[in-house]
Amino acid sequence: MSEDERAHLLDLYRFQLNEIEAANLKEGEEEELEALWPRLKNSEKLFSLSGDTHALVDDAAGNTEKAAEKIKALSAIDPSAEQLTARLASAAIELRDLSGELRSYGKGVHSNPAEVDRCLSRLDKFKSLKKKYGADIPAVLAKAVELRGKVSSLDDLTLDRSELDKKLSAAEGKLEKLALALHEKRLAADKQIFCITHLPQVAAFGGAHFFVEKAVKNGVSAAAVSRLDPAAREREIARMLGGKKQSTDLGLKHARELLSESRK
Repeated sequence: MSEDERAHLLDLYRFQLNEIEAANLKEGEEEELEALWPRLKNSEKLFSLSGDTHALVDDAAGNTEKAAEKIKALSAIDPSAEQLTARLASAAIELRDLSGELRSYGKGVHSNPAEVDRCLSRLDKFKSLKKKYGADIPAVLAKAVELRGKVSSLDDLTLDRSELDKKLSAAEGKLEKLALALHEKRLAADKQIFCITHLPQVAAFGGAHFFVEKAVKNGVSAAAVSRLDPAAREREIARMLGGKKQSTDLGLKHARELLSESRK
């Protein structure tokens, strides 16, 4: 990818990862808040109902003493009613415990605007993150792991690019040295000309002579290029002068004269 594409993706993945990490998600928190939310939004009603219930139970607990006196009088007349005394005592203990729990419950459901805002804000945050990154909180947390991997990979790509830039710089330096060495070895000072010709008079003036031959083998065309040594060059120019496949002694003589003339 291009540097612009890499930078764009890196910014996007970092933004998404920061958004998830800033929420400080914990598995199970959403379920706890969903269970708490009905109590928070109905705290006034719960407080009123628990207060009324506490009052009734407290009254019932207070009446157990009067009921115990009545059972005592009843047992004096009918001893078989004595067994009801133990049951009433047990009910009195249960009513007092229930009265205490209701009183504690009422204290715990007082309206707390700050807690309401906190709960609602967290639930909205969960909803927003799930809409973007996953069906539930575990999926969102898994997305964060994926994003960390992508960010790390793109950061590594930056390091790889840095290493490649170093290698490229070294290769360019090497190429420059080789090009300079090649330039110093060239029959031209500033320019080099390649000329393709069938004229022996032109070929004789070249600093170097290359022979290009085309052949077809197994239905495939191929071209071969070879540099001619002095003797081969004389034979090729002689062939070009005579228009024959094989050079003659006369042709070789003319070729040597032409090459000699070109060097003057």
